[in-house]
Amino acid sequence: MHGFDSLCDALAGVLTYPGRDYAERVLRFRDLAAIETPAAVEEAETFMSNIEGKSLSELEELYIKTFDLNPLCSLDTGWQLFGEEYHRGLYMVRMREEMRKHGIPETSELPDHLTNVFPVLGRMTEEDAISFAVCCVIPAVNKVLEAVKQDNPYRPLVQGMVNLLDARYGQYVEEAVEESPIYSTVFASEEANHE
Repeated sequence: MHGFDSLCDALAGVLTYPGRDYAERVLRFRDLAAIETPAAVEEAETFMSNIEGKSLSELEELYIKTFDLNPLCSLDTGWQLFGEEYHRGLYMVRMREEMRKHGIPETSELPDHLTNVFPVLGRMTEEDAISFAVCCVIPAVNKVLEAVKQDNPYRPLVQGMVNLLDARYGQYVEEAVEESPIYSTVFASEEANHE
């Protein structure tokens, strides 16, 4: 059975450090995007073309250069939203709670990494997902897109993420949406600490 949660899991798989099954992960994401969010298919196919023929070591090096060595392209959403401010720690605590709530196992990545954020987003209620996407995920992913160079093979994948989020949640960006429960908890906790 396919659904938005499966698509989010597949996208998390593509955003995970490459392994021998990386081409299969990208193909799965492309196929699920074709069912759920066709807006991301063209970019997924371009990304597939960009990495075709690359060895595993080349893919690993490309991933590290793109996302790990350039802080502006970090896949850690809390860093994109808050930098090194105190709020990021609170945000990560709340993300860890959301992961537990939705049965998402912890990995070597921080809780605010997109490989954890997308599975959480895919399992939230529609109302929570809309506010989380609008307040946290979309702004963070847009910052990554701004930072990834035009000629980077990963750029179409990041553009595909933006397209996917826009297709599903873009209509709410201009509307008055209640703050994400994750985002608001971060600031509610901060306010309580100052009382």
